[in-house]
Amino acid sequence: MASLNPINIQARFETDRLPCEGRVGDILVISPLPEDYFDSSNRGVASIWICTRADYPQEGVSAVWVRLQADGYASCEYPVPVPPENIEPLRGG
Repeated sequence: MASLNPINIQARFETDRLPCEGRVGDILVISPLPEDYFDSSNRGVASIWICTRADYPQEGVSAVWVRLQADGYASCEYPVPVPPENIEPLRGG
């Protein structure tokens, strides 16, 4: 079995665009706000993206990224919500 690649997690600030480059498994946190800037929104404006297809510059192919969708939110003042029980089971296809 091949050894696993190290996890590549990066934060990018002051942007609403993802890079054309990426390797499968790369994780990006993007925010339109500057780093360390106070976010006055209720739930935060940052989003988490995972690269699901690497770029292939020789063919002019850009990386493909998918956003993680959250099923709840919490902070230190409140208990963590119970995970939903009505999520459809994963199916092959």
